[in-house]
Amino acid sequence: MKVINKFYTKSASKSGKMLVQGLLFLGSITLCVGAPASAATVEGFVTNIDSRTEFKVGTMHVLLNAQTSCKTKRPVKPSSWLTITSLVQCRSIQLAIGSRVRLVGSKQDLRGFVAEQVTVYLAYGSRTLERETLIEETPMVRPSARGWSGKLWVDGYPMTVTPKTKLLSTHDSQIPAHLLAGVSPSHTREYSKSVHEFTSSSLLKPNTWATYHVTRAADGTITAMQLWFWPNQADATGEEFLRMFTAKIETPCYSKHIPGSIQYKYGSPIQILPYQGVQNYVSQLGMTLVPQYQKELPANDPTKIDFHFYVIHPFIATPGNHLVELDGGLQGVKVFIGNHYRYNRPKYNTIVQNVIAMPNGKVLIPDVLLARMQNEAQVAALLSYAITSIAQWQAYYARPSITSPRVRQFGMNYANVYLFARTQDEQLLRIGIRQMYLEGYDIREAPFAWAVAQGKPVSNPVINSKHPDKEIPWYAAYAFNYISRYYKDVDYSKLKRGRREYQQFLQELRKADPEAFASQPGSKPAAKSK
Repeated sequence: MKVINKFYTKSASKSGKMLVQGLLFLGSITLCVGAPASAATVEGFVTNIDSRTEFKVGTMHVLLNAQTSCKTKRPVKPSSWLTITSLVQCRSIQLAIGSRVRLVGSKQDLRGFVAEQVTVYLAYGSRTLERETLIEETPMVRPSARGWSGKLWVDGYPMTVTPKTKLLSTHDSQIPAHLLAGVSPSHTREYSKSVHEFTSSSLLKPNTWATYHVTRAADGTITAMQLWFWPNQADATGEEFLRMFTAKIETPCYSKHIPGSIQYKYGSPIQILPYQGVQNYVSQLGMTLVPQYQKELPANDPTKIDFHFYVIHPFIATPGNHLVELDGGLQGVKVFIGNHYRYNRPKYNTIVQNVIAMPNGKVLIPDVLLARMQNEAQVAALLSYAITSIAQWQAYYARPSITSPRVRQFGMNYANVYLFARTQDEQLLRIGIRQMYLEGYDIREAPFAWAVAQGKPVSNPVINSKHPDKEIPWYAAYAFNYISRYYKDVDYSKLKRGRREYQQFLQELRKADPEAFASQPGSKPAAKSK
């Protein structure tokens, strides 16, 4: 891939234009200097905006001129194939970093790609959202004579609370299951004895469970209609569930380069790389991405997660293990077989080269995955995804009862399940990207981090393709759309990619384990002995 070392961004805001200087990871496209113009159709995501008439899709420089026509395309409703196309003036086109565009034009010499037609894909406008999540950031909501008001980030979304927002709470962690299970927060009369009007700010803090009902305007602005808070408390059943994932861990002998091991109840031992510098680097990077509230919880708090990060060798998945593999793809269906819990479980007798995130806080990162990454921000995207999966799902199972209607339909309790549907995959991307941003990493690396980790090409832009959706991973499209809607005015010059630091780490990793760089996706790792 090519890297643009420095660029300037100008983005329009209500107060005017903002000059932004920064570093950018992008997909690559070759432009032949002096080559004649050739017609092309390009589809991809905006990665930099220089002005209203100049921007980049990947590393491709796009120019608009007086002859360029512009239009927008918006679905008639969420997840609909039917769209509404509108002609707009190019000077008023709604463009942001992360916007998906379709270009028709020609590749020129040093000027780049001259667009004859630009289509900007817009997300569905006004809609309501109603979900549940664990709050990870301190809400900035305060009482006044008119009521509660302020702003808070919940589930990766920025929400506005107004005096008209209905706030509910309960301090009772033993609410009967039928009061929580799949009941709309708007139907408060059904559980009015347990849920009360919000009177105290004691639950306005991280590590609090929240159900939200909000409206989202066409510009992405989110207004909370109703918020319901209750404490995150673990119980004996939840602790029993987490004990399933207890492993015997032998620390490597770093002075003699003897691998350590992680032995779960089922499966063969997983080898830990015996190089302390490599382990320390990944562990320190991972811990910076753990939410601040988790770091501040006392050691005896039952909801505190004991995060540990281990660089491991790839291994063969064997029957019976409880491994939780994260690969950036959509999760499967909840399955319970005998005494074994299945959640995105690696296929038997295949080589595991993806991140492993265990519910009790253990995160395993294969060395071959690290060898493919290009900078710290890409690794941060994967680790944030894994950390979020642990923090949010542990909160889910720490509740007094399972609330998913699908779980109740199949008669499963929360010790039998560990998987959410697609909306939870999107949640992991949102909250993971948010955590990256809070720690100062360039969030534009997130959409393609999984592809890079798996040794796949980064497709941005896609050129002259009849089916670009098949070439652009769903998580890249969703992540870019999320960034375009909620990080419009970000000063990317203040976000880091950590390319130089990561190249230094890769040199150390190559010295420690050169075989990690020779391994290809799907190949069998060389046998290693203690």
